[in-house]
This record gives sequence, structure tokens and C-alpha cells, in this order.
Amino acid sequence: MMKRREFFGWVGIGWLASFLPLALAGCNRQTPQNLSTNNT
Repeated sequence: MMKRREFFGWVGIGWLASFLPLALAGCNRQTPQNLSTNNT
């Protein structure tokens, strides 16, 4: 049987891992909009 604290630890790790790609994509500066507007 899994203890409650251990269960919430695994849920927290899963939650962070699921939002990590979104956070990395949001921090990326080279988006297609930025590349298309830099026509100098």
C-alpha cells in the first residue's frame, strides 16, 4: 500500500513533468512570428 505522502509526491512529479514542455515552449524566443517579421 502506498502512503499518502508518497502518492502526492508522485502526483507532483507527474504534474511538473506534464507542464515542462509547455514552459520550455513558452520560453523559446524563436517563434515563427518572430522569424517572419525579421525581414530587414
